[in-house]
This record gives sequence, C-alpha cells and structure tokens, in this order.
Amino acid sequence: MQMLLAVVAVAAGTLSCAAVLLFIRPINGAILLLLSLIGGLGVGGAYCFIGDPAAALAARHLPKANDLSGQLRYLLAFQPTNADRWLELARAERRAGRGSEQMDAYGKAVSLRPGDAALLVEAAEARASVDEGRYFDDVSLGWLQQAQAIKPGTPRAGWLLGIALMQRERRADAVEVWRTLLPQLPEKEAGIVARQIALAGETTDGTAKTISIPVELGLSPALRQALPPESVVFILVRASGGKGMPLAVKRFTLGSLPPNFRLDADDSPMPTGSFGLLKEVEIVAKISTSGDASRIDHTSETVHASLPTQGVSLNFP
Repeated sequence: MQMLLAVVAVAAGTLSCAAVLLFIRPINGAILLLLSLIGGLGVGGAYCFIGDPAAALAARHLPKANDLSGQLRYLLAFQPTNADRWLELARAERRAGRGSEQMDAYGKAVSLRPGDAALLVEAAEARASVDEGRYFDDVSLGWLQQAQAIKPGTPRAGWLLGIALMQRERRADAVEVWRTLLPQLPEKEAGIVARQIALAGETTDGTAKTISIPVELGLSPALRQALPPESVVFILVRASGGKGMPLAVKRFTLGSLPPNFRLDADDSPMPTGSFGLLKEVEIVAKISTSGDASRIDHTSETVHASLPTQGVSLNFP
C-alpha cells in the first residue's frame, strides 16, 4: 500500500509540474518531460521520506497523557485498518487488566489478519484469560481451530484446543488433538500431555470425581450492604502455589449467594484438571461489582487445604 501511494504521488507530481510549466510558457517537449519527471520524483521522494500525511498529522497531535492505550486509539482513528496497531492496543489493554477492551482489540486485529496462526492463538488465550475459569468460549474455540487449520500441529494451538474441547466434554476429540502433539514435544512436555490423555480416558466415577470441598463464606453485613446485589462472587480452587488455571470455579451473584456450598469435580472448567487428584489445594473467593472477572474489587483470605477435607471458611478482610 505504501509503495502504491508513493507511485501515485510521483505520477501526480509529474502531471502537476507539467501543467505549471506549460502555463508559465511554451517549452520543448523533451525538456518539459525531463523537468516534469524531476518534479514528480521530488514529490514522491518527499512522500516516502515524510510518510503518510494523515499518520504524520496524527503523530503530531498525540495525547499528552502517559496513556499508551489512549495514544494507540488516537492513531487508529487515522489508521483503522492497521492490524499491528490493533494488536499493540490489545496487548496494552491486557497489561492494564481491561478485559472487554482487550477482547475488542484482539477481535479487530484478527479480523484484519485472519491468516496469522500465532495471532489467533494469542487472541484465543487472551480471551479465555478474562474469564475466571479460563473458559474458552465459542469465539476462542473457533480461533484455535482456525490456527490449527493454518498451521497443523502447532504445539501451543493444539494444547489449548485440547483444553477447549475437554471443557465441552469432547474427550475423544481432545485426545486426538493431543496425540498429534506428542512426537513434536520435548520429553517433559510430552509427559504432561500423555498424562492428560490418560486422564481423559478414565471413567467419570473414579476417586477424583468423589472428592468435594464444603465451603462456608464469611461476608460481613457491612460489606454485603455496601455491594450491589448483582455483584458476582467467584470461588476458585487452584493447586498449591496458586499458579496455573483454576481446577474448580463457582460463580454466584451476591443476591443468590448461599452461606454454605460444595466445590467438586463438576465445577472444574476442565475435567482432567479435577482437584481430586491432588493432596494440597488453595481456595479463595473474589468479588467483582461489574461482573468482569478481570476487575476484582474484593478478595478473601486464601485458605490452604489438605484433601480430603472436612471444610474450609473463606473470610473477607
């Protein structure tokens, strides 16, 4: 596109110079052609040196505030089809923890560059990260499938696609995807994938399915009264250390929150990620007044539990 615009600039400059020279005085044809070309090349060279006038104008009027997202949005008003700019904006919004904004920006980048497998995988993973349970919705699933179609056997895409399929109880499909990855992975990563394949083949009535965690949630009357009833309460279980995707997630609105409940394998966003396979877990509750899992307003104390357990109490400071 930049080259095409430069060629147009040269042509326009040449014609303009010719018109001006003819208007001033009659001139020999060869000399007219030479002078016109010199003028046209000068215009084209200036365009290549200075760049897109609209972009240059935008850059001179960037917002003064130290806000990368604001600056990128300002530039995008002049370059709405610049996929790189949209990707920069998506990453900036992700770093800032603005879930809905990052999803919009990633979606725009993907629409402008649908054949970029790496972008599709990044966008799908980022979209799932907005959900407390790291659930890959239908849009994310579609992006992962598209990435696999463009670059079959890509390890990251295949791993995440398998997770998305397991979240939908499509065990056989997930196993098929994961098995194609094994020959391409180092020994350590291959062992992890092989373990997931083995777990996916287990029956659903095993020990991992029978363990549950009774939970009592302590919410002071003052805090409950200060929060709108549509606030969302997330209760999460993670492996000891708090890293990785949640092994179980429950979600209630504050208005429907029971004082006691249980967490079990049915609350796992991924069947093979059941906490029943572990000896130690961490449980925590989070409250979002907006309902956006990436914007948490209150977090309870984290409770460490050895499984099986008689129950845990989660209290907000």
